[in-house]
Amino acid sequence: METLEAIERYGIAIRQIPREIVSIFNFDGDENRIYKGVRGELVEIESPKESHEYIRSTRQDNPAYRITDTTVYHRYLRFVTIPENAGYWMSQESRGTSSTMTWNTTKHNLAPTLEESVELYVKCITGE
Repeated sequence: METLEAIERYGIAIRQIPREIVSIFNFDGDENRIYKGVRGELVEIESPKESHEYIRSTRQDNPAYRITDTTVYHRYLRFVTIPENAGYWMSQESRGTSSTMTWNTTKHNLAPTLEESVELYVKCITGE
């Protein structure tokens, strides 16, 4: 049975574990901050021109901003983490919208490809 056919026939919900997770926090002055075992990378993005005057007058000493004569930069720390089983697929019976479903890598047919995950689910419910 084809993967799409099995998904439709059995009402299977599928999910792929993200290959990486990017978290961004306002810079607080600590360039050595650690989050989930990862050191952050300092990123600067130019603030919109219309906000420069306000930022210059109110945020002069705030480490989340770098202010030059002509430009204001908003500073962030960017953290990239790689989850366990990154890129793997899971499948389970669909019982509602995907936002209300809970997923468990030990119970929901974890496999490196979508096809393998759906095949595992079908084997579990049909006993084949």
